[in-house]
Amino acid sequence: MLYLPPGYAHSGVVKRSKFTEQRKIDEWRQYYNEMRPHSALQWATPAEYARQARENALSGRPAEPEFSILDRC
Repeated sequence: MLYLPPGYAHSGVVKRSKFTEQRKIDEWRQYYNEMRPHSALQWATPAEYARQARENALSGRPAEPEFSILDRC
């Protein structure tokens, strides 16, 4: 919830602020889901992990990470 002091609630400011905050949340979500490595996913990004899972499912081979934590150091 956005707090504005009394007398400051101009509708254009509120709408612009909601848009700005939504954009920031969307950017963070995209970073978190597509670019940030996760330790639970063997230091892969969620996008990399999903791609590997799709490839492994299509090829029928067991899931093996393509890299290790040592590769990222």
